[in-house]
Amino acid sequence: MAISKMHPIANWLRCSGNDYHRTWDRVCQLRDADYAAQKFDSGLPSGAKDWFFNRQLPELIKNDFYRKQTEVRIEELDKKAAQIEKDVKPLIESKLKEQSALIEEREILVGLLNG
Repeated sequence: MAISKMHPIANWLRCSGNDYHRTWDRVCQLRDADYAAQKFDSGLPSGAKDWFFNRQLPELIKNDFYRKQTEVRIEELDKKAAQIEKDVKPLIESKLKEQSALIEEREILVGLLNG
């Protein structure tokens, strides 16, 4: 399979020339529909991601070339999510400890006022 370009919607997916052109045509159709509806947002046209995930990708991953790339993408997403959790967990724990100390002090103060 000849490799052409990165997928216009999912830039992690390399496409054959034919699949790229079919996708680009669909993106242009969706863009034109947005313009006709007076939607001038930047980025992908509305419905493009839904079309990709619900219609195109299920068909593409029947081909091993696309299935393997999707598996690699899943691994990348897992690694990124794990790294974010690793980065954020100490901050969250610190903030929860700080919150607990504030609540404890508040309860002491309220207890003193209610005597």
